[in-house]
Amino acid sequence: MSEAPNPSGDTPRRRPRPTAAVRTRVARAQADLDALRARNRMVDVGFRTWERDTKVGGGVLASALAFRVFLFLVPFVFVTVTVVPVAADTSGTTTRELADRFGIAGLAGRAVRSASGLSPAARIWILVGALFALVLATRALLRVLRIVHGLAWHIPLDRITKPRAVRDGAVTIFGVAGILLLGALAAGLRDNLGVFGIVPISVDWAIVGILWFFVELYLPHDGGRWVDLVPGAVVVAVGAWGLQIITVVWYTRTLEHRSEAFGAIGVILTIMAWSYLLGRIVVTAANLNAALVDRRAASEAAPSGGRSAPARPGEHGGARDHEGDHHLEQTELQTGVPQDHQDPAGQDQRDQRGQQHPPHDARGLPES
Repeated sequence: MSEAPNPSGDTPRRRPRPTAAVRTRVARAQADLDALRARNRMVDVGFRTWERDTKVGGGVLASALAFRVFLFLVPFVFVTVTVVPVAADTSGTTTRELADRFGIAGLAGRAVRSASGLSPAARIWILVGALFALVLATRALLRVLRIVHGLAWHIPLDRITKPRAVRDGAVTIFGVAGILLLGALAAGLRDNLGVFGIVPISVDWAIVGILWFFVELYLPHDGGRWVDLVPGAVVVAVGAWGLQIITVVWYTRTLEHRSEAFGAIGVILTIMAWSYLLGRIVVTAANLNAALVDRRAASEAAPSGGRSAPARPGEHGGARDHEGDHHLEQTELQTGVPQDHQDPAGQDQRDQRGQQHPPHDARGLPES
């Protein structure tokens, strides 16, 4: 069956293949980038963090963490407004003021009706149900948080221990409540101190960074010292501070418009978007700490006076993946007996050398 003729008479054009000049430019740009990574520590760490995030699926991990944060936040707000009914009384308080003092929890609390008008029996039942949901949500949040950090540090799942439900759950719940109260206190002092109000706000976010540093000590960090966890704590503190600004400036208006247009669904979408940004910050901090440890290990394994070559995605999984080969090389130097590195390319080269130079017996004749 013949093809229909082209009415325009023009022959179909094929996509031009990259010329040798283009391939040369790409190779030159890659070489320049590798040289820049070898010279500049910050550039190399940035690329290593991005490579690790791509390898472990940082977006997926942030989404899983965001869902658990949302499930934790909803019963937490219910318990708060039930135990302390005055916390749900937002009359005379604007949405921006709530977000400024209590962050996203204040915005979520505005969407929850006050329990002051309920009977004592109804309030007790609501409190029991909310507490049960809060315990389950806290346990799931801690579990996902440990898995996320374990994957960022390339730790097998079977080595990631489960959190202690009672102790860790209680610390998490009271820790979040303490951070919210501290933020409200810092916001009140800022309004009263005027220009010097930046001092309590800075202290507030410094405390957040310190608290997250201790959380990182609790989370999996294979091969990392306590000093290696400081950059991640700084990223979380700065990222949470930026997220608070976004909450006050942008999320307040978004929540008002979406709640009027979509009702409760609009509020849920707004809180979920906020939770995803928080999850992104946490995952990035974990990948940054792991990338710094990998770079230090690669520098220590490199020859003295030399610089570690940057690792490209897919080439190897970091310096710890070569510990077995390094041990075999040391065994070869000590015993003089070649060891099997399980390297197909190296095995082919040894086979070719064996064919070119067959073994000889004691008389110097080739063995049959």
